[in-house]
Amino acid sequence: MNNVKLLVTAVGPDRVGFVDEITGVLVSHGANVEESRMARLTGEFAALLLVEVTDNKIEQLKRELASLRGMEVWVRPVKPDQSGFFQDYQLYTLAVNGADHEGIIKTIAHALNRLGINIAELESDVVYAPTTGSPLFNMRAVLQVPPSLSIETVQESLNSAGNEMCVSVQLEKAHALGKG
Repeated sequence: MNNVKLLVTAVGPDRVGFVDEITGVLVSHGANVEESRMARLTGEFAALLLVEVTDNKIEQLKRELASLRGMEVWVRPVKPDQSGFFQDYQLYTLAVNGADHEGIIKTIAHALNRLGINIAELESDVVYAPTTGSPLFNMRAVLQVPPSLSIETVQESLNSAGNEMCVSVQLEKAHALGKG
């Protein structure tokens, strides 16, 4: 028996017990959660879990996860960790803020993609201004910047994208994934 890493994605209406049910099935099959990201988005809940389990338990685990009520679940094996590819890349945190409108994430992502920058993490939300009630967009990301790319080039490209979208862009050196 070999251990296999699986990526488990579960989405459904948010309710009490969602996480308990998913992790209950995982534990009952001897699966260990190594990493996870979970969030409530409007009335929906999404869970993304990296788990390790013995290969002889995969099919039964998939069947039980698929039978969870009110959830859509996807399971796929993952290749060995490829994060070494980004080992020499520099980490930066990116904050984008401004009036909410379509295309902000796309425009920023496109500017980063053109420079060969990897988005390691990204969160965004919309909050409402206390006085006016206007929707305000907030995005936070962790970027992996190739060592051959100057930070001035990155800043210039992001400033241009920010100006196009009428949002502010702040880039800062990070010391570890997920931390500013």
